[in-house]
Amino acid sequence: MIRFTPTLLLLAAAAAPAGAQAPADPAPVASDQVRLEYRFDRLAGKVAVYTIETEQRVGQELHGKAQGEVRTWMRQTLEQRFEAPRGGADGGLGRVVVTPRRFEARLEEPGRTVRYDSKEGGAAGPFAPLAGKVDKPVTLELTRLGEVKGVRGVPVSERASYRDAFLELPEQALDLGDSWDRLDRKPMELLGTLAYHFTYRLDAVEPGAPALRRVSATIRARLEDVPPNPTTSIRLTDQHGAGGLVLDEDGLTRESTLESRLEITVKSASGTQVQRLTTRTRQTLVEVRDAANDPPPAPPGRARR
Repeated sequence: MIRFTPTLLLLAAAAAPAGAQAPADPAPVASDQVRLEYRFDRLAGKVAVYTIETEQRVGQELHGKAQGEVRTWMRQTLEQRFEAPRGGADGGLGRVVVTPRRFEARLEEPGRTVRYDSKEGGAAGPFAPLAGKVDKPVTLELTRLGEVKGVRGVPVSERASYRDAFLELPEQALDLGDSWDRLDRKPMELLGTLAYHFTYRLDAVEPGAPALRRVSATIRARLEDVPPNPTTSIRLTDQHGAGGLVLDEDGLTRESTLESRLEITVKSASGTQVQRLTTRTRQTLVEVRDAANDPPPAPPGRARR
């Protein structure tokens, strides 16, 4: 259940702030409609294991000449342990303890290649911030629609990055072909803010055990809040984003894919610079097991200030 965004964020987890209220009971659903929600009451006691693989390419042109390309590949293996919802078996806030178990990465840039595997150890180099999260559990508390209400196990300064860790589902029940929207804004130093407009569409419902819901996604991006500069022009000159995911009837993500492409052109008195970013991400469910025989997770440490 990773938030469906063009950039990969490690999951963390959190306790809801004081006074958080459980969502109201959902409205009745017609027999031919589908309600998408995270059924934490039914997921409680299970552990889902995922791999999340991301490839990213960053290229640049200066005065029409290529300046080389930087390629990054990362694969993260993590566990999501579902606990009984707080506030009642059929409602309240779901609790998910997320523990990265392995982190593998490779960086290729002109003149050098850096590799890292947490299973083998050694210096993590540029991957140290992500490698440092391996085997450190964090806890999310969130509503049945995926809105994160709190984060525990990370410093206060990092908690905001986990608020969009899950895909937020629509409040209303859906017919086939219905869609819903989400907006995600990412500040970019010196360039402004990239506003991503996601449109999700319910494409198919497949009966079975479990029943599956297939959802497609498209992304439109805009560059906003560009700092005024009479001698420099900054424009988003190319953009594309699309993907899809499969949810089961309990809201567990079975698989997801996402591809995005961005091109930003900066024109100034010194010339034209073009920056291109291509990202591909794939999330795969490896197994779902009963947590009863697993050792209990270590309690999250007190957040550093």
